[in-house]
Amino acid sequence: MIHLKSGTKPLSLPTSWARQSWAAVAGICLVAAAATAGCQAIEDERTVNTESLLQEAGFQARFADTPENLGHVTALEQRTFVKKEHAGKQFHVYADAKGCKCIYYGTPAEYQRYRVLENDQQIAVNNRMNAVMNNAAAERYYSLWSGENAMPNTPPPPGTLPPL
Repeated sequence: MIHLKSGTKPLSLPTSWARQSWAAVAGICLVAAAATAGCQAIEDERTVNTESLLQEAGFQARFADTPENLGHVTALEQRTFVKKEHAGKQFHVYADAKGCKCIYYGTPAEYQRYRVLENDQQIAVNNRMNAVMNNAAAERYYSLWSGENAMPNTPPPPGTLPPL
């Protein structure tokens, strides 16, 4: 038995209950840590992809090589685009103080190019996903007719189509 003091009278709990509670807490913490690590890995991958597209679109990188410059990078809104004006010209700025410790800056035309590249990439991802899903559906459908009695390249008899 474990004795805990609650208010003025002691509270006795069975040892097995305490062990189960600690195991449950430890399990929840482990799941939360794994989820956090997984989310961080996804965010890091997105950042690398974004930075690659920025470079391809013509954005220039400026790395924070001093603590003062890192302070300037950190002061900006992180991992998002911000419009800035410098010497009478407009720029789009993307800051990443955690990853590359840098900013990317580009003209409105380079920003537009980035958006086109990002859209093209999303279309390609969607096309790949659709192809995988269509292939899986076709395999499921045709696997129903690939038994011993199925004849190659022959459609199923009329009225015997399986439900989709």
